Amino acid sequence: MPEAFGSLVMTVKIQVAQLSNFKMKKKIIALIFLLCMLSLSCNSKNEPLGFDTSLKKSEVSIGHNNLVLNNMSFLNKIVGLDTLLTYDVNLEKLVLLDLKSKTPIYTIDIETQGPDFFDFPIFDIEIRKSKLYVLSKSYLSIFTLTGKNIQRYDSDDIKGMNSDFMITEFELITPSQILFNQIPLQAITGNFETSSPPYIFSLFDLNTRLLQELDIQSPKEALVNETDLGYYNDFAFHSMVFENDSIVYSFGFSSKVYVYDMKKKTTTVLPSPTKLTKSIREPTSPNVLKSSEWMKYTRSDPKFSPLVRDEKTGYYARVHSEFKERPDGKRYNFKYLMVFNSKLEMVSEIEIEERIIEPALFTNGKIYLKKTDQTQEDSFQFVVYEVIEN
Repeated sequence: MPEAFGSLVMTVKIQVAQLSNFKMKKKIIALIFLLCMLSLSCNSKNEPLGFDTSLKKSEVSIGHNNLVLNNMSFLNKIVGLDTLLTYDVNLEKLVLLDLKSKTPIYTIDIETQGPDFFDFPIFDIEIRKSKLYVLSKSYLSIFTLTGKNIQRYDSDDIKGMNSDFMITEFELITPSQILFNQIPLQAITGNFETSSPPYIFSLFDLNTRLLQELDIQSPKEALVNETDLGYYNDFAFHSMVFENDSIVYSFGFSSKVYVYDMKKKTTTVLPSPTKLTKSIREPTSPNVLKSSEWMKYTRSDPKFSPLVRDEKTGYYARVHSEFKERPDGKRYNFKYLMVFNSKLEMVSEIEIEERIIEPALFTNGKIYLKKTDQTQEDSFQFVVYEVIEN
């Protein structure tokens, strides 16, 4: 355990010993357990499995205990080894779930007004040691693990936010440096013009509030600046994973994976073709976006969800889908799971039989897919694929 982290836990333990309120003791003990879980995640070894792998399928239910949780929560984020964070809109709580014990282990009350307000919708969220980082459309906010606001950053600090680009994801690279995933407004509107290049990543210093855009633009095939050749709208949005000084990113319209080495300042393009669907969708035109043809377009050709990475194994996973005709003549949205090793070589691709919510969740060698049809009132139901070395 890192020295600073150990000091934090010891401080909390002392506070617990001095408290007489039983409920408060219980809350802080849960906080100690949570911090220990996150510490294990940060220090886990990145040892990839062998190339010859298979997937072992099972189903699990994560109980709600005494909480009355909404089973259809769409905010689901792995924030530590075997730790899942979700938001319950009815209770207005962030809930941490232990995937091993299959129970809630900690809750954070959410304020919607006042100095500690949470801005919605939440695009991305992360926990590091004793801080909660929350990205919404208008703010990057930092809270304590009891929901008290420490700091906020808006468009006055993050120049270009919501005027030149939209930020949908972030990665905390160091305690003071954030990597932002920027969606150019050209990709959203199709007719947006700007004098500056549409860079898709930037570094933000939390102390100096300086934003440094990286010299990375959407690839030509995304057609962000080529709307006369075609248009993808949100299929040209990208997602990212940061690992070992590299940004691994991909787009919804294609199976390709891009790797940017921040030290060498070079980009490697991996075709990553699929075996069960097409590897790229055909573009349309900006005029289709506001017509009745747009829905038809979204249901043609494949769509690729964000890549997710397992800190323990170094493996990656991704769900992709494609509408196809079933034997009864009806069109159905078939979904598939692709698994990549630590070198981003595909080692498995299978059809997912159940209806599931994208993207996948990946931790401790297991891929969790939340089922669309939640039939149990007191638990979250997941299909799980464990990566097995043969």
